[in-house]
Amino acid sequence: MKRVFKVGDRVFDIRMGWGKVVKEYDCEVIDVKFKKDLTSYYVDGTEVGDDYHSLLSFTKYELKGFSQERPMKDQVD
Repeated sequence: MKRVFKVGDRVFDIRMGWGKVVKEYDCEVIDVKFKKDLTSYYVDGTEVGDDYHSLLSFTKYELKGFSQERPMKDQVD
């Protein structure tokens, strides 16, 4: 597993906002403290329990184009 994040880093998760890496376990898992939550990630930025989506970033990011507006009836397959 590639180490990207370490204790003391300021990080961003689209769901939580800005946080700080506050603890490391066994050189593989880190805890990130957000305003109201403490969340565990692997050192590559993937949330513990989710092996597919790396959510941590050193910069703020957005999901452009995400929509939950229902398409018009003739646009649905």
